[in-house]
Amino acid sequence: MATNLTAPFLCSQHAFRLMKAQSPQGGRIINNGSISADRPRPNSAAYTSTKHAITGLTKSCSLDGRAFAIAVTLTLTLTLTLTPTLTLALTRWARSTLATPRRR
Repeated sequence: MATNLTAPFLCSQHAFRLMKAQSPQGGRIINNGSISADRPRPNSAAYTSTKHAITGLTKSCSLDGRAFAIAVTLTLTLTLTLTPTLTLALTRWARSTLATPRRR
């Protein structure tokens, strides 16, 4: 709980103070969420609850920050299981993308 929830809360609180006090006001706060907040896995109650709380913290801070030009957003982490078919498709896509020169 201390790492996944208390630390982001305290860091956001401190960042808000700094961003409100500077001239011009404003800045960005990016919190680390997880897809587990909406799609939990078995035996992950503590992790899931903290990531769900981070989503709420981010939304609340985003609303509070608007008046001070402080944008608060959330990144989501997710784990992919790479099946052989998906691996092949990603490899083909990457090769075709990297092999095509970009035009300016």
